Amino acid sequence: MATFEIPTDPTLTDYQFSSVVDGVVYFFDIIYNSRISRYTMNIMDSVKNLIISGIPILTNVQLTKNYKYLEIPQGDFLPFSADNENAEEGELGLKVRLYYNV
Repeated sequence: MATFEIPTDPTLTDYQFSSVVDGVVYFFDIIYNSRISRYTMNIMDSVKNLIISGIPILTNVQLTKNYKYLEIPQGDFLPFSADNENAEEGELGLKVRLYYNV
């Protein structure tokens, strides 16, 4: 099993980036929702067609476990925090890191 970290930027609360996952380019939106005090993630294909929207980034939870029937990476996106706390604003990429397990 291979694991790599998905790049996140703790200095930004809303941003988009691309990453090659399972040999395919995907785009990701990371959005901090201050109303619910939580980050969410959107996954798009290589031409930015939305595949999944609004996945809550919850620590130690496999984010896409229930979406394997969609055309997304078939591994697991897993946010990890040593203290098992969810990321608050400015903590994704510091206190909480997002990993992908193949």
